[in-house]
Amino acid sequence: MNNYDQLYVLSDLHITAGLGLFRSGDQLARRLRDVAESPANTALVINGDFIDFLVGRKPGKYYDAEDSVATIAAVQQAWPQIFAALQQVIKQKKKLVITVGNHDLEWMDETVRKALQERIGEIQWGEGEGEDRGRFTCTVGGR
Repeated sequence: MNNYDQLYVLSDLHITAGLGLFRSGDQLARRLRDVAESPANTALVINGDFIDFLVGRKPGKYYDAEDSVATIAAVQQAWPQIFAALQQVIKQKKKLVITVGNHDLEWMDETVRKALQERIGEIQWGEGEGEDRGRFTCTVGGR
C-alpha cells in the first residue's frame, strides 16, 4: 500500500465546457499548483464526478465513447488552466488518482481514460475493475 505525507481529495467538481455548476477554474488551478509545489510526498485524489459528461448530451443518449473524448477536449479548451495545473502536479512527481464516481460511467472505458491521460499525463485510476474503480486506499503519515 502506498504511503503519503499529504493527501488532497477533491470531489464532485462536475466540470463542463459550457454553462454548468462549476465556475471556479482560476481558484482550482491555484490550489492544484499549490499541491504541485508541495515538497512532501503527496497524492491528489479526484474522487469521482470530475468531468460532467451528461451536460449537453442529446436526450436519450446516455453513453458514447467518441462523444466523451470530444467532451474532454471541449473541457480542456474551456478550462486550460486546470489542465495545465494537473500537468504540473504530475510533472512534480505527485500522484494523481481519479476514482469513478456515481456519474462516471465514461471512465470505465479505456478509450476515454487514455484520452484524458494523453492531455495531462500519467493517472492512477481507482483500484480494481468495474465499479471498484471508485476505490483508492493508502496510508497518510503512516496511518
